[in-house]
Amino acid sequence: MEKPAVVIGAGGAAAAAIYSLIVEYRIRKIFIINRTLQNAALLVLNFLKYFEDVEFVILPFDEPHAAVALAESGLIVNTTSIGMHPNVYEIVDLPYEALNRDSMVFDMIYNPLKTKLLEEAEKAGCMTSNGLYMLLYQAAESFKIWTGIEMPVEEVKKLLPQF
Repeated sequence: MEKPAVVIGAGGAAAAAIYSLIVEYRIRKIFIINRTLQNAALLVLNFLKYFEDVEFVILPFDEPHAAVALAESGLIVNTTSIGMHPNVYEIVDLPYEALNRDSMVFDMIYNPLKTKLLEEAEKAGCMTSNGLYMLLYQAAESFKIWTGIEMPVEEVKKLLPQF
């Protein structure tokens, strides 16, 4: 993937997402949008120790440059709990009009299945995905660690609500 990515949030889930973006998807420019810039800076410093060839840009939610980040990026990942049950009417404060219709928007939240963020992304023409399968595969790994048995992921998928 040649386009940059946007990661919303700067906690543990953001760190996991950033690691995957760098190692598995070879992303070399990552915008981090977070309300606490110090937390985002600490996260970036930890990654720069090991990935000097990655460019990080830290932005607050209300930064006008967030629109540029959204427009340039091919993937937007929400790692925050904004919009998660019971606060389903909350939405990440972003300039949604700047979303690039060729982008994929992934919200790690799985309850509700479709957050306000994903609704806005769909309105902009973006492909979307929630965190339900991420939860499933985390459960599968935990199941294997605790039982030594592979969880029947395909069978469990049939029991999940469709997005």
